[in-house]
Amino acid sequence: MEHFLINSSVCLFVLWLFYKLALENSSWHHWKRFYLIGALLISSIIPFIVIETIVIPIQETSIAEIADLSTGKAAIEAQNFEINGLYILMAVYLIGVAVMLWRFGKNFYSFTIKPDDEVSQYKIYPLILRQEITVPHSFFNRIFVNAKTYKKDLIPEVVLEHEKAHLDQKHSIDIVFIELLLVFFWFNPIFYIIRYSMKLNHEFLADRSVIQQGVNTMTYQELILQHATNSYQHSMANTFHFPIIKKRFNIMKTNTSKANGLLRSLAVIPILTFLIISCGKEEIQLEEISNKNLPQKIVSFVNNKIDDNKTFLINGTEYSAPKVIEELKDYPNAGMDLGFKYNEKSIISIDTNRFESEENLQNALNMLIEETSGKSFAEEQIPEYNRLAKKHKAYMDKNNTLIAWKDDTSRMQDLYHSMTQEQRDNNESWPYLGRVSDLKPGQVPPPPPPAPAQKQQNPPTQKEVGAYNAWAKKIHSETTQLSGNAKLLPIVDEHSLSKFLEIYKRMSQTQKNQSIEFPFPGLKDSQHSFMSDTLTEKQAATKNQIADYNAWARIINSAMEKAEATNNKSLYPIVKQKDHDKYYNIYRNIMTETQRKNSEPWPSFPPPPAPHNSPSPE
Repeated sequence: MEHFLINSSVCLFVLWLFYKLALENSSWHHWKRFYLIGALLISSIIPFIVIETIVIPIQETSIAEIADLSTGKAAIEAQNFEINGLYILMAVYLIGVAVMLWRFGKNFYSFTIKPDDEVSQYKIYPLILRQEITVPHSFFNRIFVNAKTYKKDLIPEVVLEHEKAHLDQKHSIDIVFIELLLVFFWFNPIFYIIRYSMKLNHEFLADRSVIQQGVNTMTYQELILQHATNSYQHSMANTFHFPIIKKRFNIMKTNTSKANGLLRSLAVIPILTFLIISCGKEEIQLEEISNKNLPQKIVSFVNNKIDDNKTFLINGTEYSAPKVIEELKDYPNAGMDLGFKYNEKSIISIDTNRFESEENLQNALNMLIEETSGKSFAEEQIPEYNRLAKKHKAYMDKNNTLIAWKDDTSRMQDLYHSMTQEQRDNNESWPYLGRVSDLKPGQVPPPPPPAPAQKQQNPPTQKEVGAYNAWAKKIHSETTQLSGNAKLLPIVDEHSLSKFLEIYKRMSQTQKNQSIEFPFPGLKDSQHSFMSDTLTEKQAATKNQIADYNAWARIINSAMEKAEATNNKSLYPIVKQKDHDKYYNIYRNIMTETQRKNSEPWPSFPPPPAPHNSPSPE
């Protein structure tokens, strides 16, 4: 949907811009009318034109991968439901559609004949005389005029001819078409621009129709100016007094030649080509491929190597040489156990599933062909097998765990299957024997089951994020920047701090990027809970903060001692709330325990006086 809305809007705007620059001021009004309608249709078709097909090969999904996907899906479904912004946008869109649909119906109903309307006739069209309208207008097959003005014969004949021209040329169909589109695309401003251009071009057509009947151009223009002070703001009506009078006057004098008009029209072809290329659709096809597919080149390779005396094996079933060629030609997209039986007791086989390239599979087949021809397994490859077997055994003995390396284990397994039984008995044993029950020589233990998905913390809801942002904004606004990098933090409620720290830690990285920074950097990366003592020990007051606090506290304590010694309440110091909060924060939240012991004690303020009731006015 996003592809369609964006690309269709781009196409429509470019086509309208070409119309505005190259066609609007020409006198090819009929061509312009169909151009604007065509622009609406073409811009909605271009995004669906497939200009390129992209084939994306995908590997077959293994059982383990499917298990991982199922586990991840279950973890996602376990999360709490959150209000999605898409639902909000959809609700807003539907409300807009409902409003525009109501508006369309209301306007359409206004063109029906009312009980108090008088119906007359102007040539072949009904003439509806109404009391409330002021300006003549038309819609479909009816002309609407003011009853009093018409009866006083104040409506010139050319005005009615102008409205008749709208009806003759069926301009109302264009207006209804664009209005219906606006019901569903009310949010797109380009449709409103197209509607305006349509109505203006309708006026050009009607003006030319009147002038072609022999009306003097200057007289007609003077009549338009006389009626220019009135207006009729009906979106679905064609009216004689449509604005942009100067442009209408200029177009009346314009006569575009055929060569000029044809040249302008042909210029739209490269524009359409550009729009199709740039806004067309790229179709994506997913093609499942298999690294288990046996290439046709292998079929030819086997056909040239084997003879009628050999027995070929596919998935354990024996085939004679001629028969196996037919089986390989019909080889499906699946792995097979491919091998030769070279005596009654031993089978040399190879699993095609493990080969990702045609070259590696050819080499393995070549080795099998040589083996069935009486050649022994190459002696120089036995040390490679022994080295790999010892490597696997040493790692598993040291770490007391199973191991399977993608390349080394697969190579070791191929070498083991290619050895004769005598060579297997005289060299390193299969390293997995005795470690996994029911495991035969040459087999690799299956991979462990996928680890269970870890329980994820539920991300905070939008309401929680909003509450956090309000709290963090308040803390930042109350924080005072001191000298250097020191900051004076406000007094915070321990419960609120713990609550919003927990919300911040549950945020995703996207939510954190869109939220206000956590005001206490030393706490946001903490993995443990904390108490107020932890907070005070993590920070320490600067020398300037301690000196400021001591000077203030010394003055306050001294004044309070004098007031208490003389029992004179008037000597109690007056402390501003701002100073009280500032120095209380330094003493209680910033100083360490040691700094508090070595500083002035916090003043013992007397309790505030009890409030007294003011006498009520008589």
